[in-house]
Amino acid sequence: MKRTNKKAVSGITIGIMIAVVVIGAIGIVYITGNVVDGDYEERDNQQTCRDVESSYEEQEEYLKTEYYTETVPYEDDVPLEYQDSAGDVWGLGCGTLTNYMECYWIDIINLDTIGGTFTVDCDFETLYRNLYDTRSQYVKPGDTERFECKVDIDWGEDVKLTWSVNPPTKSVTKYEEVQRERQVTAYRPVTMYKTETICD
Repeated sequence: MKRTNKKAVSGITIGIMIAVVVIGAIGIVYITGNVVDGDYEERDNQQTCRDVESSYEEQEEYLKTEYYTETVPYEDDVPLEYQDSAGDVWGLGCGTLTNYMECYWIDIINLDTIGGTFTVDCDFETLYRNLYDTRSQYVKPGDTERFECKVDIDWGEDVKLTWSVNPPTKSVTKYEEVQRERQVTAYRPVTMYKTETICD
C-alpha cells in the first residue's frame, strides 16, 4: 500500500490558498484603485457655471425733425427810379397883371427802363394859409417832363413850397429765405443687456 505524505499535501494546499488570497487582494486593490481614480477624474471634469449679465450698445433708428432754409421767389411792387429838381417863376411869369400867381416847376427824370404816370403834390405854405396843387403826367423811360404847380396868392405874400413825388410802380421778382422742416432718419446709441452662462 502506497502512503501519501499528508504534510506535503497540506503544504501545497496552503500555498495555493495563500496565492489565491494574494491574487485576489491584488485584484481588489487594482479594481478599487481604478474606481477611485475614475471618481476623482469625474470630479475634475465637473464645471462651475454661473449667469453673467453684460451691457452692449446698438444703433437705434428714429425720426427727427430737421430745420433748413430755402430761397423762394416772390413778386413785389417797387417804385420806378427817378430824379427830381425844382425851380420857380415869379409874378408875371405865370400870372397876369390882375391875377398874381406863385408858380413852381418840378422836373422829373425817369431813370427806369419802363414808363409810367408820375404825380407831384405841391404844398404852398404862407403866413396864414396852405394852398395845394397836384399835377400828373406820363414820363417815358429816360425822358424828362416838367410839372408846373401854381397857386393864386396876394402880391408880396411870402410862400414856402414843399412837394412830394409819387412815382408809378412795377412788379419785380425778389427772393427771401424761408424756414422749412422735414422728417429725416437718424441713429442714436442705445444700451442693451444680455445674460450669458460662463463656466470655469
